[in-house]
Amino acid sequence: MFDHRIVALNCFVLCAIYSTVHAQLPTTTLAALHPPGGRIGTSFDVTIAAATHAEGANELFFSDPRIKAVAKREPSLLFPGTEDSLAGQFTVTVDEDVAPGIHDA
Repeated sequence: MFDHRIVALNCFVLCAIYSTVHAQLPTTTLAALHPPGGRIGTSFDVTIAAATHAEGANELFFSDPRIKAVAKREPSLLFPGTEDSLAGQFTVTVDEDVAPGIHDA
């Protein structure tokens, strides 16, 4: 005889195996840096002034790879001998051969 419970169980197991949940992580949107620019061939400090989903941001990239940002750090209060990133604060270095103009961050 044909057992409907076994067929139903097999259908349930197959659906559970082949169904996947797709989640999309929030996208960070940078609205403003302060100061909004710097001189070619120098290093300067910037702070993220306005952004969405930027909590804990420790990297900042620019449209020109010759503009580099390094997160500012301070000694950790929780783990002596280590350092923590300062939230939203970076030291930006602009190479001397970067063209003047607007570059995306």
